[in-house]
Amino acid sequence: MATFQQVFKLLDQTPGLTSYITLQTVLDFVAIVPKLKEAIVHLQDATWVPEDVPSVLPDTVCAFIGGKLGIPLDLVDGMWDGLKIYIWECKLNAKDNEMKPNEFDEIDISLSDALSAS
Repeated sequence: MATFQQVFKLLDQTPGLTSYITLQTVLDFVAIVPKLKEAIVHLQDATWVPEDVPSVLPDTVCAFIGGKLGIPLDLVDGMWDGLKIYIWECKLNAKDNEMKPNEFDEIDISLSDALSAS
């Protein structure tokens, strides 16, 4: 697993990227892209070797992510360049990533309880 400093250095290789995106944008990107892995694989050239991390995202996937995150396509490309190795190796278990109904009902902390604890 990469440290935050390593991730920052990778993202900082794309000019302007780290001064434009927020931590939430990075978190959203890391959450969305693994779910699109099947589409990314399907849209690769016939010469692509499945054991390799795709060097670029397909245009339609890039456009989808850019629209979803509200960022320009060149920044999507920059985020992919910086994070692709970590994201591609991410083992996504769809069952673990689904929000279950009433999943957080057992957590009943009121604002006054939280404030009194500090």
